[in-house]
Amino acid sequence: LMWNRKKTFVPNRKRLNTIRYKELQRVAQASLGSSNLKEASEKPPQAGDKREWLGIMADNFTNECMILNDQIAVHVCTSTSCSCMSAGPNYKYLWQDPSDKSTKPLELSAPEYTSTCFDWIQKLLDDEAFFPQEEGNPFPKDFEKLIKKIFQRIVRIYAHWYRTHLSDFESAGAVAHLNTCFRHLYFFCEANQLVDEKDWQPLSTEVAVIVNNKS
Repeated sequence: LMWNRKKTFVPNRKRLNTIRYKELQRVAQASLGSSNLKEASEKPPQAGDKREWLGIMADNFTNECMILNDQIAVHVCTSTSCSCMSAGPNYKYLWQDPSDKSTKPLELSAPEYTSTCFDWIQKLLDDEAFFPQEEGNPFPKDFEKLIKKIFQRIVRIYAHWYRTHLSDFESAGAVAHLNTCFRHLYFFCEANQLVDEKDWQPLSTEVAVIVNNKS
């Protein structure tokens, strides 16, 4: 299994042809390719609604995570090898639909958790009542709350990969790309206050070494 990043981002098709989406997507892609990820993450477009920018970036970070999953993790992360979603022995994650708190938290295998998470995010971002397609349409009151949940769940997937599958990413020659994606995710979340400190704890080593360059 070798890393071969031929895929590109898959924009949300409902918004693909809007002028505003194309402009924000251009800025978002530029930030992903920036040599200074921290600076790029802290400079959202000055014009427009910040919530629109958060939605576009949630779309992009999810797609990047899906690419890593489809090319590497899906081949090694199975219901047998990873019977529960965890990040080492001290962190175990149950799945609960953030859009419906009346549902009971479920213990899923790591691949089931990841797949369910991607499905939930895509359905949410495709819902025009949540993420308006046309500029000027209102955002729901819980938009930022659920955007934060998207990023929290993405962080959990990275935590599982680093604690359980780092050697698999190394074997595929994909660790450098994994680290770059993680750094950008961290800088963006911190700059926009999207993820609580406790959610970074399973990744404290990665934050120290990969983000802050501490040996």
